[in-house]
Amino acid sequence: MSATIAGLRRKIASAGDLQSVVRAMKAQAAASIEQFERSVTALAEYQRTVSLGLGVCIRARSVVAPTPDQRQRAVRIVVFGSD
Repeated sequence: MSATIAGLRRKIASAGDLQSVVRAMKAQAAASIEQFERSVTALAEYQRTVSLGLGVCIRARSVVAPTPDQRQRAVRIVVFGSD
């Protein structure tokens, strides 16, 4: 009977260790989710900034119509980037 009791004690200890591992994994998952949510917010702000900037560029270009000579010589560059 002592072997059975010792076996049960080992199983209980293993279950306690497993519970600690699961708790740590849940904490890590929660931290990762928070990081991803911050990334989504930052990307949305970046997209808004780029959209506003492109909108300003397009409106500024459409105010003055280029002459046919200017259209042929014009160089158009769009640069995307972030820090």
